[in-house]
Amino acid sequence: MADGIYEVDKVIGRRRTSLGKEEYLVHWKNYDPLYSTWEPVENLIPCLHTVTEFMAKSFPMPGINATCVTHLESSKPELRQLKKVTDIDKRKLRHLENKEMVDEILKAKSLTKELKKYQRGRGRGKKRSQLDDSCEVFGQETKKLRSSPLNGQIIEQTLLSGLPCQSPKRGRPFKKGNKKSPGRPANNGLTRSLMVELNDDEISRLTRTTRTHGVLDECVSVVKEGSVWKITLCSETKKNALTTEMCDQLAGFLHEASKEEHVSVVVLTGAGDSFCSGLDYEQLVMTHHRHEAKRLVEKFKLLVELLISFPKVLVAAVNGNAMGFGTALLALCDVVYASNKATFQTCFTKWGHPPIGCSSTVLSSLLGRTGAVSMLLLNHKMAATDAWENGLVMELLKPVNFMEQVDSRVKVMAAMPNKVLQDTKSLIKQADQETLRDTNNEECKLLLKYLGDDKVLDTIKTSWVPDVISA
Repeated sequence: MADGIYEVDKVIGRRRTSLGKEEYLVHWKNYDPLYSTWEPVENLIPCLHTVTEFMAKSFPMPGINATCVTHLESSKPELRQLKKVTDIDKRKLRHLENKEMVDEILKAKSLTKELKKYQRGRGRGKKRSQLDDSCEVFGQETKKLRSSPLNGQIIEQTLLSGLPCQSPKRGRPFKKGNKKSPGRPANNGLTRSLMVELNDDEISRLTRTTRTHGVLDECVSVVKEGSVWKITLCSETKKNALTTEMCDQLAGFLHEASKEEHVSVVVLTGAGDSFCSGLDYEQLVMTHHRHEAKRLVEKFKLLVELLISFPKVLVAAVNGNAMGFGTALLALCDVVYASNKATFQTCFTKWGHPPIGCSSTVLSSLLGRTGAVSMLLLNHKMAATDAWENGLVMELLKPVNFMEQVDSRVKVMAAMPNKVLQDTKSLIKQADQETLRDTNNEECKLLLKYLGDDKVLDTIKTSWVPDVISA
């Protein structure tokens, strides 16, 4: 925010400083909640009615009306620089009136912490990130991260494709070792564990084991077109399997869409020839690290909870085969359009763990007991026509111009009143939500237990890897 005179939208908080001075948290009109500021009451003389309204709502006293202080002098006319409130303590926000605004402020605070961690770097005792060092070695300017306050994601502007990979002096020079801290080599400013060996004609890139760097081929993208958002799973090499980070990104987009009043329809689809092959277990197979399993299950559980309670119309555009959670996901969507060449298979017992994504409940409801046993227990593959006949798919479309056909149908839905769509969905879904939440909790507890077993990980290695990566 630049210097200037700002118009007060509403007062959303109150505090008393260590000096005994009373201040109010002000949300400024036409500005993001991130830019809310604490102001002394002297600065709010021209708009004391906003303070009165806040006091009446937040601190009501029976039989007594809130009063305004009228004897204070008006504030000085000079311009003031507003400060961000990302460093506000949570205890100071607990009495705020607008809970959604508090969520945005706390999200901004969390994002700022992540940015600071990135700037400090991953190495012990380093004041700059390793990526900054690599840019310095190659004589390039370091590009900074920018943050999006809407979805809380960190968007990486620095792509390693801009760094020369064939230089004979690749990476930083070796550090001279000492008794306390022996030196170790690095590649392009990154430790060896973060690099992937590629052919000479390919570009070096980061793997998904680092959280603060952008990954080009394992992400979730969104296209916002008015009241319709199209979310695409982008991991073609693994048939759009969901990594931990992708679960987090998808949950973030769904949360953002649920808060946007103008959004009425959200479309989920996959990149390439596959829709989704469930969760990505590759990192677990590589490391057998239980911490990674816990992170994956936590993010996945949150994602399913958001899908259960998502208030807008959720459309699945199944452009190809669906496996694992990719099949269970369809039963959590409101409308499912599928290519007539698509197939559906759960593979949970084949991969060595129980059903997930509420599939033990929703597939039993859709397909009946026999159909659920066939899909969940025996891993039978279901053709598109069978899925349509059993109610898993609403309509089958031709593979040619598949997304254009989906778009034309979505536009018809988006033209309907948004409030009517949400209320109708709420009436249809409300009876099942508590049951689905309980099912999700139980399934995730079992999944975490199974992923902590080395024998299960060995089964995943021999079954999941050939199905998803090698096929």
